[in-house]
Amino acid sequence: PSFAALARHPGPVGAPVALIAAATQAAIDEIRHSAECLRMASAFLGRRFELAGMPEIAGRRVAGRFWWSRQRHLVKLAVESLLDGCLSEGNSADHLRDRARTSVAEAVHVAERLADDEDRHTDLAWSIVAWCRATGGEAVAKALFRALDKLPWTDELTDRTRTRLSHTELALSGQS
Repeated sequence: PSFAALARHPGPVGAPVALIAAATQAAIDEIRHSAECLRMASAFLGRRFELAGMPEIAGRRVAGRFWWSRQRHLVKLAVESLLDGCLSEGNSADHLRDRARTSVAEAVHVAERLADDEDRHTDLAWSIVAWCRATGGEAVAKALFRALDKLPWTDELTDRTRTRLSHTELALSGQS
């Protein structure tokens, strides 16, 4: 959702054009991923599955205007990018690659393509987090640490994701 939100409503945070363009492509990739997975599930299970709407990316407007401050948008974008993008996308890429080694031919091709996309999305999410931290300062760093402290599933992170996270924690604390 953070990719789609940044792509649809870049104004509140004033994100650089390169981040907006990459977020737009990542949002399109996520729609394609869903369609491919639903197509495979439909084929394997013998019944049709379809995409539903994503109300969480519809935007939050009051009287046609965004009502959050820029700082609050940066904090939200950074935390969502960290949790959904940096950790979930990276973990997904690693798990998809593991599963691709034991899947049938078409599923292998789809899983490998999805894993490559998820890796690219992970890199984008880390860029978004870094930009939000640089732009939003200490409030963003504190929000990111709070989000990490609440994370219940850190034991499920792959080694590669865990390594990237430890380097990020050092950067956030100013010790890099």
